Amino acid sequence: MTLDDLRLAWRKHADALKSGKPSPVLQPPLPNLGGPFVGMFCADPQKGWLYLWLADGSDPNAHQVEVATRSALFGLSPWENRDGVRFVHVRGFIFRHAATFPQRAAVWLHGSDNLLEDCVVEEMAGGGVLVHGTMRRCLIRRCGHTGGGASGEKFLNEDCVWEGNSWKPINRGWDAGGFKLAWAKDGVFRRCLFRRNGGPGLWLDIHVRDVVITECVFWENEHHGLFVEISRDITITRNLFVRNGIGVVGKVEWPDWGIAGLTIAESQNCVVAFNTFAGNKDGIALREQGPRPLETPDFGVVPYHNRGLILVGNVSAFNRGYQLALWYDNGFFGWHPAERAKFKNEADYEAWLNANPDRVFDPTKVGIVLDRNLYFAASGQKLVLYGVPWRPRYREFADLVEWAKATGFDRNSLFADPQFVNPQADDFRFRPDSPCRTFSVGWLMAELPSAMWKAATAQEKE
Repeated sequence: MTLDDLRLAWRKHADALKSGKPSPVLQPPLPNLGGPFVGMFCADPQKGWLYLWLADGSDPNAHQVEVATRSALFGLSPWENRDGVRFVHVRGFIFRHAATFPQRAAVWLHGSDNLLEDCVVEEMAGGGVLVHGTMRRCLIRRCGHTGGGASGEKFLNEDCVWEGNSWKPINRGWDAGGFKLAWAKDGVFRRCLFRRNGGPGLWLDIHVRDVVITECVFWENEHHGLFVEISRDITITRNLFVRNGIGVVGKVEWPDWGIAGLTIAESQNCVVAFNTFAGNKDGIALREQGPRPLETPDFGVVPYHNRGLILVGNVSAFNRGYQLALWYDNGFFGWHPAERAKFKNEADYEAWLNANPDRVFDPTKVGIVLDRNLYFAASGQKLVLYGVPWRPRYREFADLVEWAKATGFDRNSLFADPQFVNPQADDFRFRPDSPCRTFSVGWLMAELPSAMWKAATAQEKE
């Protein structure tokens, strides 16, 4: 924020008070994200001045004020050492209050084979942590931008918690979430909790490949619980997705279509098996806006779009929108309203599609397997979306038999109440008489998120 920005905010604040309206600027940037909102500030490095405007109107000189100036706290970035470091073991530290900015970590172990464990990384201005190697039993919370974690090649995130990160109003379509990875490969997320982060809980974007995500919980994140975009060979098995994308934190605003507990977008060869989805905006979503060509170092140019996806053995129930949503914004479902200005009529558009078959993706002909899942929609909730509502050939299905008859998907799937133990008390395990146990679907041995949280925060009290 510049001094001019601060002056403009003051004028907006003063004008609102004169008209009897609440201040539009002295409010938290995003609902229920970040700590208590204390005000606004800017720095003038030329004059050496810090301008501070406290939300309660009090004199800053009457308070003890701490100002962070360091853009990094620990480790090495690739700009400091291109090769980085190896075999560095860091344990038992609390890292706090660095003046980082987006896509820069306060704790950065660039290189390979490094280990960060039993640490707390919190309340950074921008990015939190980036480890090339392993991160274990760490708590990453309340960073203004993404929290970060272990990434790169051959990485492991285990028994970690991401909470309340990305609380600043940074563009959610650019970079946000508890943790966002790009160009990473050969990694594992095991027994991790992503809770109430701005944007997605976890975002795999741009040629992330060969990653396993297992026994994790994605809980009440602003957007997707897990978002897999332009990536490949991702295995997602035995995870729990609850109340993501429904406004518990932050703002879910247009364009909000495609937000779900799990969204796979323009990705290939992914396996989604034995997961549980409950209370999300949508349960499982497949989004298609491809092809999205990408030059890669190992596969050449990849025209990314959804293909080779396997979704079996999942439970998707009581989600507020659709239990399964194929958000295919693609010519297979007819022309887009914006294309009507380009083509004289629908026949001309169809002729263009016939001349460009690489632009048309029939979900039933791209190697997608959808079967042996359990779905349940309560009153006011929907079962399946096929296409997007702004294209004329989209359909909604309220019956699994009709869905299977029309597409061949979910021929052996089941529509039944999963019989959660006590969803009002956040217990999404299955009762002994649940059809999920008989049908062997969902995360049968799911751990309570409260137990995961207690275990992850234990080192803070030691």
